[in-house]
Amino acid sequence: MAFWSDRQPCNISGKKQQALLAMLAASPEYARSRAWLIAQLWSEHDETQGRRNLRQILHGLRVLLAKGDIIETTGDLVYLNGQNIEILGAPTDGEFLEGFDLPEEGFEEWLRNQRQLEVPLAATPAAEAHEIPPERSRYRIAVAPFAEAGTDIEAGIGDMLSHQLSVAIARSGLADAISHHSCRQMIGKPAKAVPEIDFWITGRCRGDGANVVVDVKLEAARVGTVLWGERFHPKMTDLMAGESDCVDQIAGQSLWLIAKQSGQLSLIRPLGAAPAHVLLMNGIVEMHSFDPARFTQARLALEEVAARCPTSTLPLAWLAQWHLLSVYQGWSEDPDKTRLAAAQTTARALDLNPYCELSLAIDGNLLNVLNSDFTAAAQRFAAAQAVNPSSAMISQLAAVLSCFQGKGDEAVALTERARGLAPRDPRRAFFAGIGAASYLVAGRWAEAIDEAEVSLRTNPGHVSALRCRVIALQRSGQEEAAAKAARDLMDSYPDFTVSAYMRDHPAAETPVGQDWARALGEARVRMN
Repeated sequence: MAFWSDRQPCNISGKKQQALLAMLAASPEYARSRAWLIAQLWSEHDETQGRRNLRQILHGLRVLLAKGDIIETTGDLVYLNGQNIEILGAPTDGEFLEGFDLPEEGFEEWLRNQRQLEVPLAATPAAEAHEIPPERSRYRIAVAPFAEAGTDIEAGIGDMLSHQLSVAIARSGLADAISHHSCRQMIGKPAKAVPEIDFWITGRCRGDGANVVVDVKLEAARVGTVLWGERFHPKMTDLMAGESDCVDQIAGQSLWLIAKQSGQLSLIRPLGAAPAHVLLMNGIVEMHSFDPARFTQARLALEEVAARCPTSTLPLAWLAQWHLLSVYQGWSEDPDKTRLAAAQTTARALDLNPYCELSLAIDGNLLNVLNSDFTAAAQRFAAAQAVNPSSAMISQLAAVLSCFQGKGDEAVALTERARGLAPRDPRRAFFAGIGAASYLVAGRWAEAIDEAEVSLRTNPGHVSALRCRVIALQRSGQEEAAAKAARDLMDSYPDFTVSAYMRDHPAAETPVGQDWARALGEARVRMN
């Protein structure tokens, strides 16, 4: 039964309209793919007829529910607008969809499965009605062993490729990769039948002379949506040596699409209704976008995750990074208060887990960027790298310290290591901004300009990239271009002056900082 907020009934008489609403309301994130809905509601029809029927049903529902803005679509997804609905009732109120009948094989199977899931908690002796499973803060991605087709391929290459992908995803720190051994135990099970998995990466390999043809697919496990599919042609020798670019391409593209979907799902559902792992991914990506509105939303998401996952260090570490960026970008209304909040947040994170590499690295970043305590920062980065030497984020943040210390070659080495570890990370634009500074300190002007441009194409508000572009252009002798870049910097940040830079930048008193200040002045950035 459906009601408007004034308790007046919604007159939805069509059986399939009712069924579609019920399936969306009972689905993760209130969303299902068109293909999945067609398979349940029109299992006896061909795909063309099924899509035509679905369009008709959706049109009818939009007309019936027009005043409520209930039904939405995006790409292949159909979903309910979580901000405008409220689901009433509980499993203890009776059988799910009691008395409802729809003679469609797909729907009947879904309804049977749903009723099995809706067993009341009181029926399970070990469960208490007040017990709520703890939320997790990261997505879980499983990489199934890639199938091998044909005889012109080394045996075991598909298994090895999936193992390399699991490692690459885990290395990003943005998601949890299910162990390769566990994934092998899940072979043969439908993706949506493993509830602890959010996304599956599956694929097939076949030989093609000196190359391997790799077909890969990324699937949202519980929603039943294929998010991406592509074909790669890596060299057999590169795959066998563990040096193929296709591994990084698949891992990076998968993480980028998952991050993008997190942003969409966060918009669909109210903050309190979105799962913690969706909010954390969205908060990480949004705060590194350097867009003021998105940056503010990122803080709300991270604070929500921290409140829901009080024993997890990850949301606290990222929240501390948010406070740091707020000061560094010049967006904090009270920088001293924000600095204190950053320090207190990392302290809480390290109290929970003193060996969390992310918390150690971000604390090192705070000590470096906000306190100019280069010695303590170096100790923190060393401790973080001892725990996880394969983190791109740690290497990139450590490069900032090397920049401030004037160690150009070291900064470049750390930047290039970070790129090698995660060449297609969703935070690539943020990393490129740091890379620009690394090449700048090393006197590699052309590469500094290129990296700044990479950062600014995606994140035009990244103040560090804007500043590095001005300095690199000026030092490379492109004075006219440097003056234009200086105007872009001042247009984006009207309060930016050379004197303010010398007052606030942590490296201002170092030889590097003083040289950068001179270059900014020469490019005609306002002095005061």
